[in-house]
Amino acid sequence: MTRREIEGKFKAQLALELGCGPADLSGAERRMFSQKPFFLQMATFGDGTVISADKRLHPWLREWAKDKRGFWLFEQHNFLALDGELRKYGYKMAQTHHMFAPKPDILELQTDQRVRWLEGGGNRPLLRARGILQRPV
Repeated sequence: MTRREIEGKFKAQLALELGCGPADLSGAERRMFSQKPFFLQMATFGDGTVISADKRLHPWLREWAKDKRGFWLFEQHNFLALDGELRKYGYKMAQTHHMFAPKPDILELQTDQRVRWLEGGGNRPLLRARGILQRPV
């Protein structure tokens, strides 16, 4: 898989989840993490940032993001300012999820090591050998 293919898939998924187009960040189905509508979501792909937010935040966010490169918005001092604005509406910063697309050369790793998948019950002999799983009586 080439770097361009990886970025294309990554952008397509982010765009789907944030309700924008992949071009805004330069398929699958949307993953739902909560039944409540979100108040603020942000994603960056380096220089550009997509911000999906409640309409009440739009004027403040435009001013806050002005003259900043995308990834700078995710620095702590900028998050502190954002947290202050969110608290005016009864919200606060919570978890942030950092996701990175891997380098293509990592995905195409070649090794002479034998890999044994221990899923689907294939791990029973190993667990028995380690004394973790007892044989049925």
